[in-house]
Amino acid sequence: MAMQKAQRWGQSGSSTITQDERRQTGEETFSAVLCRLMKARGMSAPRLADRSWLDSAYVWRLTREGVDILNRRVGEGRIRHPSRDAVIKLGLGLGLGVDEMDELLLAAGYAPLVR
Repeated sequence: MAMQKAQRWGQSGSSTITQDERRQTGEETFSAVLCRLMKARGMSAPRLADRSWLDSAYVWRLTREGVDILNRRVGEGRIRHPSRDAVIKLGLGLGLGVDEMDELLLAAGYAPLVR
Protein backbone atom coordinates (compact mmCIF):
# COMPACT_ATOMS: atom_id res chain seq x y z
CA MET A 1 0.00 0.00 0.00
CA ALA A 2 2.76 2.45 0.90
CA MET A 3 4.55 1.62 -2.34
CA GLN A 4 1.44 2.45 -4.37
CA LYS A 5 1.21 5.78 -2.56
CA ALA A 6 4.92 6.38 -3.12
CA GLN A 7 4.53 5.76 -6.83
CA ARG A 8 1.54 8.09 -6.97
CA TRP A 9 3.51 10.71 -5.02
CA GLY A 10 6.38 10.51 -7.49
CA GLN A 11 4.09 10.77 -10.50
CA SER A 12 2.25 13.82 -9.29
CA GLY A 13 5.45 15.82 -8.87
CA SER A 14 3.98 17.44 -5.76
CA SER A 15 5.86 17.38 -2.48
CA THR A 16 2.76 17.71 -0.30
CA ILE A 17 -0.60 16.00 -0.26
CA THR A 18 -3.37 17.96 1.44
CA GLN A 19 -5.79 16.42 3.90
CA ASP A 20 -8.68 17.47 1.63
CA GLU A 21 -7.15 15.52 -1.29
CA ARG A 22 -6.61 12.56 1.02
CA ARG A 23 -10.26 12.62 2.14
CA GLN A 24 -11.51 12.85 -1.44
CA THR A 25 -9.53 9.78 -2.49
CA GLY A 26 -10.55 7.81 0.61
CA GLU A 27 -6.99 7.69 1.96
CA GLU A 28 -6.45 7.88 5.70
CA THR A 29 -5.50 11.12 7.37
CA PHE A 30 -2.21 11.45 9.25
CA SER A 31 -4.04 11.12 12.59
CA ALA A 32 -5.82 7.96 11.45
CA VAL A 33 -2.59 6.36 10.19
CA LEU A 34 -0.74 7.28 13.39
CA CYS A 35 -3.54 5.95 15.61
CA ARG A 36 -3.77 2.71 13.62
CA LEU A 37 -0.03 2.11 13.94
CA MET A 38 -0.12 2.93 17.66
CA LYS A 39 -3.07 0.61 18.24
CA ALA A 40 -1.36 -2.24 16.36
CA ARG A 41 1.56 -1.93 18.77
CA GLY A 42 -0.55 -1.33 21.88
CA MET A 43 1.11 2.03 22.45
CA SER A 44 -0.41 5.06 24.14
CA ALA A 45 0.36 8.67 23.19
CA PRO A 46 2.44 9.31 26.35
CA ARG A 47 4.45 6.13 25.78
CA LEU A 48 5.04 7.03 22.12
CA ALA A 49 6.11 10.54 23.12
CA ASP A 50 8.62 9.08 25.56
CA ARG A 51 10.01 6.65 22.99
CA SER A 52 10.18 9.27 20.22
CA TRP A 53 11.68 12.13 22.28
CA LEU A 54 8.67 14.39 21.68
CA ASP A 55 6.39 16.29 24.04
CA SER A 56 3.44 14.15 25.15
CA ALA A 57 0.93 16.98 24.59
CA TYR A 58 2.20 17.38 21.02
CA VAL A 59 1.85 13.66 20.28
CA TRP A 60 -1.62 13.65 21.82
CA ARG A 61 -2.66 16.55 19.55
CA LEU A 62 -1.34 14.65 16.51
CA THR A 63 -3.64 11.74 17.35
CA ARG A 64 -6.75 13.92 17.53
CA GLU A 65 -8.77 13.20 14.39
CA GLY A 66 -11.26 16.02 15.04
CA VAL A 67 -8.48 18.61 15.28
CA ASP A 68 -6.92 18.85 11.84
CA ILE A 69 -3.55 20.31 12.81
CA LEU A 70 -2.13 19.65 9.35
CA ASN A 71 -4.52 21.97 7.53
CA ARG A 72 -5.99 24.62 9.77
CA ARG A 73 -7.85 27.37 8.02
CA VAL A 74 -6.57 30.95 8.01
CA GLY A 75 -7.66 32.77 11.14
CA GLU A 76 -7.80 29.63 13.29
CA GLY A 77 -4.54 30.36 15.04
CA ARG A 78 -1.04 29.16 14.45
CA ILE A 79 -0.70 26.51 11.76
CA ARG A 80 1.18 23.46 13.05
CA HIS A 81 2.75 20.92 10.76
CA PRO A 82 4.70 18.01 12.17
CA SER A 83 8.17 18.32 10.72
CA ARG A 84 9.64 15.48 8.70
CA ASP A 85 12.02 14.89 11.60
CA ALA A 86 9.09 14.65 14.05
CA VAL A 87 7.33 12.13 11.78
CA ILE A 88 10.51 10.05 11.55
CA LYS A 89 10.92 10.21 15.34
CA LEU A 90 7.35 8.94 15.72
CA GLY A 91 8.10 6.12 13.31
CA LEU A 92 11.26 5.18 15.19
CA GLY A 93 9.37 5.32 18.49
CA LEU A 94 6.81 2.93 17.03
CA GLY A 95 9.52 0.65 15.66
CA LEU A 96 8.20 0.90 12.10
CA GLY A 97 9.66 -0.90 9.15
CA VAL A 98 10.46 0.94 5.94
CA ASP A 99 7.06 0.43 4.31
CA GLU A 100 5.15 1.62 7.37
CA MET A 101 7.52 4.57 7.78
CA ASP A 102 6.81 5.51 4.15
CA GLU A 103 3.08 5.27 4.86
CA LEU A 104 3.39 7.62 7.85
CA LEU A 105 5.55 10.09 5.91
CA LEU A 106 3.14 10.10 2.97
CA ALA A 107 0.18 10.62 5.29
CA ALA A 108 1.96 13.71 6.65
CA GLY A 109 2.55 14.96 3.11
CA TYR A 110 6.26 14.17 2.90
CA ALA A 111 8.25 12.15 0.39
CA PRO A 112 8.95 8.53 1.29
CA LEU A 113 12.36 7.38 2.47
CA VAL A 114 15.06 7.17 -0.19
CA ARG A 115 16.10 3.60 -0.93
